[in-house]
Amino acid sequence: MTLEAQTADFDRILSSMIGLPDTKITKPRPVQDIYPMLHERNATFVVQTHRAKNAGFTVFVQIVDAQGSRRIVLPPKVSAAIYAQRQSLTDRSTPESRARKAKANQRKKQKVEREARRVAFATRNGHVT
Repeated sequence: MTLEAQTADFDRILSSMIGLPDTKITKPRPVQDIYPMLHERNATFVVQTHRAKNAGFTVFVQIVDAQGSRRIVLPPKVSAAIYAQRQSLTDRSTPESRARKAKANQRKKQKVEREARRVAFATRNGHVT
């Protein structure tokens, strides 16, 4: 896809989403990525996210650097994949903590089963609990 086609798609998609019912859009947020040692590698990103109730999140990214400017639209499926990957990397559980949690759930289940057996025995033998 040519740069002109990407720019046309960016403008068309963004303008078609503004003002739709059941949607929200964030203010554009500029982010500067500066590499102090590599003076030619400074870039500015402008990020704007649009949420449609039924479609999901669409992310609009504008990149300005020494090579020029580019504008990219990340569709809802791509945004969802990025979010899912981020969640999987920030999951703080460990194999040990998952094992402890499974053991605790097993003990809780056994306690409920013991209590049910105790009540059933007391009921069968006429004991009041």
